[in-house]
Amino acid sequence: MAVDLETSLRLITDQLSLFELPWAFLRRNLSGKYRVTLLGGSGKPFDYLKREPNHRLEDGVYVASDNHLLHVPLLYTDVDLTDIFVANGNFRPGGFEALSYLTDRIQQVDSGPYALPASSLPASSTAPGPVLDVVGSTFSNTPPPISDYVARPKLESELLQLLTDDRHPVVTLAGRGGVGKTSLALEVLQRLAHAGEFFAILWFSARDIDLLEIGPRRVRPDVLTQRDIAKQFVELMDPAGSADREFDCDKFLADAMSGSSSDGPFLFVLDNFETVRDPVDVYNWMDSRIRLPNKILLTSRFREFRADYPIEVGGMSREEFRALATSTAHRLGVAHLLNERFLEDVYEESDGHPYVVKILLGEAVVRKDARSVERVIASREDILDALFERTFSVLSPAAQRVFLTLCSWRSAAPRLAGEAALLRPANERMDVGASLNDLERSSLIEIVGGSSMADQFVRVPVAAAVFGRRKIAVSSSKTAIEADAAILRSFGVIRPSQVGRGIGPRIDSLVRSLAVRAQGGENIADGIAILEFIGRNYPPAWLRLADLYDELPSAFGGVQKALDAVRHYLELDPEDIMGWRRLGDSCAKAGDAVGELHARVQVAESPQASMTDISIAATRFNALAAEGALGVGGDEKRAIAARLRDQLVRYQDEADGTTFSRLAWLALHLGDIEAAREYTVRGLSLERHNRHCRRLAERLGLDPDDDE
Repeated sequence: MAVDLETSLRLITDQLSLFELPWAFLRRNLSGKYRVTLLGGSGKPFDYLKREPNHRLEDGVYVASDNHLLHVPLLYTDVDLTDIFVANGNFRPGGFEALSYLTDRIQQVDSGPYALPASSLPASSTAPGPVLDVVGSTFSNTPPPISDYVARPKLESELLQLLTDDRHPVVTLAGRGGVGKTSLALEVLQRLAHAGEFFAILWFSARDIDLLEIGPRRVRPDVLTQRDIAKQFVELMDPAGSADREFDCDKFLADAMSGSSSDGPFLFVLDNFETVRDPVDVYNWMDSRIRLPNKILLTSRFREFRADYPIEVGGMSREEFRALATSTAHRLGVAHLLNERFLEDVYEESDGHPYVVKILLGEAVVRKDARSVERVIASREDILDALFERTFSVLSPAAQRVFLTLCSWRSAAPRLAGEAALLRPANERMDVGASLNDLERSSLIEIVGGSSMADQFVRVPVAAAVFGRRKIAVSSSKTAIEADAAILRSFGVIRPSQVGRGIGPRIDSLVRSLAVRAQGGENIADGIAILEFIGRNYPPAWLRLADLYDELPSAFGGVQKALDAVRHYLELDPEDIMGWRRLGDSCAKAGDAVGELHARVQVAESPQASMTDISIAATRFNALAAEGALGVGGDEKRAIAARLRDQLVRYQDEADGTTFSRLAWLALHLGDIEAAREYTVRGLSLERHNRHCRRLAERLGLDPDDDE
């Protein structure tokens, strides 16, 4: 039997077309590009992933077919192909068994994605109606507005204006889970329906979690694919012939979107758009077909597309928050807990997040007391998962790494400090700026402060930070994250009221910390690298680094590094006269006569220069020339002398005897004896006993006591 069995198996392995396709294991690096490990076939279909960092595929085994990469679930390996595991049963709530047929090893795999069959789930509380009803002057299947909705006038006005203008075919309400995107949409859609702006408003729900006051609950999504949307649209519109097997649902939807339908205009609303499969592909399909006056409204936790018009839905204003807290507390019977301090604490820690506020008040009902947001959220893993898990899981590895680092420090952090910490040499290279932008779009962080990077600070809302710290505990990068956090801590704790002061005081704090460490014998190379990185975007950091070098010259090999730091500053801000003054002083310390003279002349020629600046430059030129230490040729020497004389002459009406002596010496270096005599005489007329002028008079053959 073994011979026949082998023949049979050989026929399968040699002939089955599935085995002839390209297979590979993909793992995304922090750079955003993928490491591709071939399992079989050609690697060409995967090559673009090695070059392009803007693709998002879950790590795992993929097969390439018809120009598509298909994820193969229940098959597990790693980038080194050390073993291959296949799902083998023993399914439990915590995980299931995967078996290697090569080594007989067993591996446990998380069973969460397969724990609850979709068919057994109830419908969402915001599921669409089964048919189109007349609402006001419009056909609609939207669910009714939320009963305890609190008005958000600014957002409502902006959304209403965008849905009724003739410029934006696709609008997205973007924000964290539970922040009120769906509630806002339903409120505005109700107004639109009564206004009769559209022939029909079609509501499609991809929601798979209802955020209830008792906690999150899994629900059944109504649509998951573009095909589902098309089929549901056909069911709602019930066109002639739709029961025929040949009826093309996709074309019917495309015609309605493009305006080719006899009915319209339509407003297509997709709630929880991030839950659909391949949201970017679905979005691109719709975006390529939608034509005004038809419109699309999406609600989504994150945006992986750019052609829409986004409205960021953040936390409530203080007035909106108070209205929500008051109405919820009265409904739950805990209104007696709403003192001013409690309300202020809740607002500050929850960032006005509506769902967090409701959960907190719900906990107060159970425990008969008020607890901090962090304590409540930390004790409710189900809430953390519902609010953040999906958003976190679709982030790039670099964005996940950046987020966890920010969560490890319980304070706002200067944006430049965060980038410097994550780009330290020990870390794998990553695009931190792009990751921060992704995190902000996903509402996992907030970037506050001014428009320049040097004025921006990054903060993580309390609930998101609690979620992140839970992830850090099991992260393979935990040690590296702790090292990054140590750098953030060196910038000190930053209170919200301090953000407006910018990064300057934070750099002062870092420099003081580094000075103390260096005096204690520690190696502070990492801190110096951070200051250098920050200096590329915030030039004054170079001057603070120069201060550090000046304070600890023996630790860094003299004053040359301080001199280099000042030069770096001037490369970025060449118009700053204070920087040139600092450079002149630093060059003098370093014994760099040519550099000092160049800096002094730059100061003298600055529009902000004073007569004192010009006099100092002339004095140093004359002194260096007398010592033969100029280090420049005759032509260059005369050119510098002419430039300084031109600047000093501008102030001759204010000059004293010493100033005229300097002018006389400059004239001598230029070979202008008559001008030198004239300046000397004018100096003596002002100060008969000025020693500089008297020496010049003797040199030029003049009588210093001659009144003529």
